[in-house]
Amino acid sequence: MAKFATGLLLGALAGGLYGLLTTKKTGTQHIEAVTNYVDDVTAATQDFQTSLTHFKNSVNHFNDTVQTTGVTVAEGLKDTLDTFQFETQPRIDQLNDTVTELTESLNDVAPK
Repeated sequence: MAKFATGLLLGALAGGLYGLLTTKKTGTQHIEAVTNYVDDVTAATQDFQTSLTHFKNSVNHFNDTVQTTGVTVAEGLKDTLDTFQFETQPRIDQLNDTVTELTESLNDVAPK
């Protein structure tokens, strides 16, 4: 692995040197281009860091919101389901009784 890294570094250095020696730009133009590139990369990095900070803050805010409202919503759903079950249980019991009666009546009527 060390040989690969050394070869990569030497290849990049040789390629860069070849590019500088065979280009049509002057030294001042190269310095200007590199300076502009470094400035652009620096600005992009700062923009990225700012965006990342905003994203982290948004995730934290979302997490806090979910934790606070999640409990409230869960309690509300539980109350609603308990009320529904309480209100429908007598109807379900009545339906079960009716089904039992029908089944018994069918068994009495069915030929044996």
